[in-house]
Amino acid sequence: MEFLLVEWVEEARTYSVVSKDRLVDGTLRALSQELVGKVAGVFWRGKKVFMCKILEIGETEGELTRKADELASIAETDSKIQNAPKSVSGSSAKQKSKGRPRKTAATDTVRALDEVLGQLDQVDADFQDQSADTSENQPILNTEQQGQGGKDYEEKYRSLKWKYKDLKKTYKSLQQSTSTEAEIEIYPGSGVTMNAGELASIKLVSNEPTVTARNLFRRLFTVEELSTHSLFGKKCNANKDAVPLPRIDQVRSNAVIGYIFNEAGLDGPPPADLTASEQKSYSKKKKALRREVIKSLSEFLRAEARKISP
Repeated sequence: MEFLLVEWVEEARTYSVVSKDRLVDGTLRALSQELVGKVAGVFWRGKKVFMCKILEIGETEGELTRKADELASIAETDSKIQNAPKSVSGSSAKQKSKGRPRKTAATDTVRALDEVLGQLDQVDADFQDQSADTSENQPILNTEQQGQGGKDYEEKYRSLKWKYKDLKKTYKSLQQSTSTEAEIEIYPGSGVTMNAGELASIKLVSNEPTVTARNLFRRLFTVEELSTHSLFGKKCNANKDAVPLPRIDQVRSNAVIGYIFNEAGLDGPPPADLTASEQKSYSKKKKALRREVIKSLSEFLRAEARKISP
């Protein structure tokens, strides 16, 4: 098993060691040294999702824990040198390196986006100031004198401006999702609830529906439930002699699948205002998505069961 030395996004210079299996994005768990330097979401004790920066990866948890404590001690020393208003003792620094962030992952993401938006606002202001200075204080240059550099700068500026607008939309969405700690139903009528910020965070870090489904399973079920149940409680075609595992809780599993369909715009029967060919296409897409999600979740539960097999 591999472990990660991480720095929490919400609490700068606060370090912990987590198992690579706790990464929210399943595609990242297949990587090794490529993870170093990436910012990713992790499940903390199977309940909450937090954003962190991956500093190092290794197979010895104790060695990474020692490094986490060293980094915490360095942070403490730097804090004292800078006359921080509140000093941190050696014992508390060590405890902090193994501690848990206090904010939700969605709040982490909002703060990170806020910093990026601030930087882009500054780029926008600098560009406007530079344009004003050029028009007021500099002689007008012809096209040849401006050269390719000016064109490249303007293209980069326009590209950043579009990215800025996209980030503002994401930022606004996350602000709305973290403005309340109320529990919401992940699928109407299911009775299965989650914190709005957590749900938004899982959706943000999941790059496709099958990944979203697996991440929701990790959040809604305990490790024991995942490793001792199957999706439908049926025998495996590849090993018919094996005793099938009991079916996992249908209410929660159906809520997850319903959420995936709802997010994809494929919940329920085809809308009546669609043409016959469009309704047929709708049904095909829904069947294909269901097949992918069922296959992914079944493989996920089998993989979890193998972890505890002798």
